[in-house]
Amino acid sequence: MKKSIQLITPKSRADFRKWLEKNNEQSESFWVVIYKVTSGKVNLSVSDVVVEALCFGWIDSVPGKIDSEKYKLLVSPRKPTSVWSAVNKKKVKKLIELNLMTSPGLAKIALAKKNGSWTKLNSSDRLEIPEDLVKGFNENKRASKFFQSVAPSSKRAILEWINAAKTDETRTRRVLETVRLAALGIRANHYADFKKTKKKV
Repeated sequence: MKKSIQLITPKSRADFRKWLEKNNEQSESFWVVIYKVTSGKVNLSVSDVVVEALCFGWIDSVPGKIDSEKYKLLVSPRKPTSVWSAVNKKKVKKLIELNLMTSPGLAKIALAKKNGSWTKLNSSDRLEIPEDLVKGFNENKRASKFFQSVAPSSKRAILEWINAAKTDETRTRRVLETVRLAALGIRANHYADFKKTKKKV
């Protein structure tokens, strides 16, 4: 039986930081409950969760709805080979300057620089289209035209998704999916696009 993921509801950003101080060595993921501004019960923001997680070597991922007043954001200990985006590298640079990074968080950065996961997405940050994706677009001009039309931030998100693949099989599947969806006018790795146009898929 699959173990359910525990929910935590910090009272504030400072409260979440205290929780991480006590629990950052855990291996499990947790849902952080965040109240919407309209609820009148605001505790902390998504940005608060993301930043404090980075301070301790953790990372955020998928959001989820709870009810009309609140939602949840999944946070997990960063895995040793987890790749670093330019956005998160910029954030930790600022956190280091502010002396907010902790020893566990700095250790994750040191490990990433040692094993190459720190620079794995550099080509994505430069919006360099890899050869396997170029080949796919050469075989599908409609997909290529659509991909070139999307915003740089969207291109980056798609390229990061492809380059973050841990196996050749996964990478190939993501490249093919990117081309297939682009031919339909859909951005891969963009949940909002898929949700709006899932009838096309």
